[in-house]
Amino acid sequence: MKMPEGLLVIAAILLPFTFRLSSFDIHISDTYYVVSSTISNITFSLILIVQFVLHLVLRKRNRRIVSAAWIHVSLTLFTIAVFLYFSYLNNAAIQDTDNFSRIESFFQPHAYVPIWSLVIFALVQVLFIIYFVIRIIPFDRR
Repeated sequence: MKMPEGLLVIAAILLPFTFRLSSFDIHISDTYYVVSSTISNITFSLILIVQFVLHLVLRKRNRRIVSAAWIHVSLTLFTIAVFLYFSYLNNAAIQDTDNFSRIESFFQPHAYVPIWSLVIFALVQVLFIIYFVIRIIPFDRR
């Protein structure tokens, strides 16, 4: 596939229809953030669409490296998938209050995986924006 950014559009279309929880919790230190899954899915979809447009701009100007596009698309989709999966897993552990071992397992290190996946997601996007700016701005090459 020569156009890996097409996967971004497919994911952006499918994302609002997947992982339809009412909300999920993100636990940071002693604070819980309750986030609506609909809002997070729509936000991720909009980010994916913006990234697709940026990839098209790079493609139009012939300033794109296919391997860099594959790396960006792969890391982006992987971090979103990890975030959604572990958010769903943590939410299921909290809602199952009859089974104490499941609740106890929620407080294990995998509870921080959604947070780290968001940090990695943000880092990948910042690196992509830097890559985009470097590839778009014409430098005087002497």
